[in-house]
Amino acid sequence: MARYWGNVTLVDRSVATILKAIDESGKTDDTIVVFTSDHGEMMGDHGILGKTLMYETSVRVPLLIRAPMLGRQRRRISGNFSHIDLVPTLMELLGQAGVDGMQGRSRVSVLRGDETLDDNDVFIEWNGADGHPPRSIGEAEPNMSMAHPLRTVITSERWKLNLYGKGQGDLYDLNTDPHELENLYHRPQHGARVRQLTGKIRAWQEESGDKTTLPADL
Repeated sequence: MARYWGNVTLVDRSVATILKAIDESGKTDDTIVVFTSDHGEMMGDHGILGKTLMYETSVRVPLLIRAPMLGRQRRRISGNFSHIDLVPTLMELLGQAGVDGMQGRSRVSVLRGDETLDDNDVFIEWNGADGHPPRSIGEAEPNMSMAHPLRTVITSERWKLNLYGKGQGDLYDLNTDPHELENLYHRPQHGARVRQLTGKIRAWQEESGDKTTLPADL
């Protein structure tokens, strides 16, 4: 963990160096800077190392965008943002037309402050080990789950549902259980919510052409 946080510090300092170089070059007004990551790191949470699982420690990543053409005032934007929207957003900022068949949508209107992300659901997919043994992360149950495809929705209300191609699902209330310690999937009082969020995943599958087979509704 000490090495990990040391590496984070190194990255932070390097970002500062890059931004300073851009400013000193006189290119600030012509340069869009994006800082993000493809995944997080479990780093011992839930007794697990590595990534791949859909815990927040693994899937929630930083996103900072410096787009001087939209102004210099710093803003923190609430709500869920998905990486699927990043390329369309950058293309609009660059004045480029979208490409036919490109997934995602531009969020420049959000960056301008004209819209919000308050109603945005985020979907995540993992397609299993593709016939190859998954990399061991030290626990039997996570290793078995990594071998199968799964689909996740994180709603704008901060509820998360994980549906696995095989095995039981996970339902977490991230508002009251941000560390995802209590799986509510089989609680009778949450059956309607599981069905509702399952419907969201199935609608997303239909829209995106995803043919992955998931368990039947509860």
